[in-house]
Amino acid sequence: MTHQAKGRRIRFVLPGENPDPAANARPVSSVRCPGRPARQEKPDVTVAGPVHRFQQAQVPVARVGYWDLMFTEQFMVWSSRFWRLLQEGGVPTLGPLETAFTKAGIRPALGPFDALMTILALEKKRPRLAAAELTAPLIPDEKRLLFVLSTQSQRMRCAVLANLMSCQGAMLAKPVIAEIGQALDGAGYTIPNRQWDFPELATVLDLHPDLTPAAV
Repeated sequence: MTHQAKGRRIRFVLPGENPDPAANARPVSSVRCPGRPARQEKPDVTVAGPVHRFQQAQVPVARVGYWDLMFTEQFMVWSSRFWRLLQEGGVPTLGPLETAFTKAGIRPALGPFDALMTILALEKKRPRLAAAELTAPLIPDEKRLLFVLSTQSQRMRCAVLANLMSCQGAMLAKPVIAEIGQALDGAGYTIPNRQWDFPELATVLDLHPDLTPAAV
């Protein structure tokens, strides 16, 4: 990742990233996000990690991996991994993440995103997630994070949050999830509502057979 500060360009080389800028840097300005207005595609920066693949294979949802995701999904997963890397590395600032969110045009989402990641990190219901390589295969809880950010179904979201955290944590998480969603929508980003095969979703659908993940 390259950061502009006081006339200097500073490159952050992260674990799992090739230190050669040409091997990792991908121009954000060349990325076209579905539904994102052309007038917003102006940043001419480079961010290592998320990249939209225009020719995506139709992959069964159980096998969806990092490189099968849309740009917004990749960015959120990448950001969650970067957040954990910063925490484990003892970095006292979100400066590098702020640069990424600002260049992507979703700076208002950083505060609530940091709050959501902090809630997840403090939860004792599940083992704390270790930092992963930035483009490693997806783990189930990262898919759950994408789901709660995309679904409009209160029942579905509550079922997944109950799997991830305590009732108190879920109560704290709901408003910040809504803020993240508003910031993404305001910038023209969308997260597709995938039919993830979580056991808790199957339970909800058994109880409410007419319900779909997109339903309210």
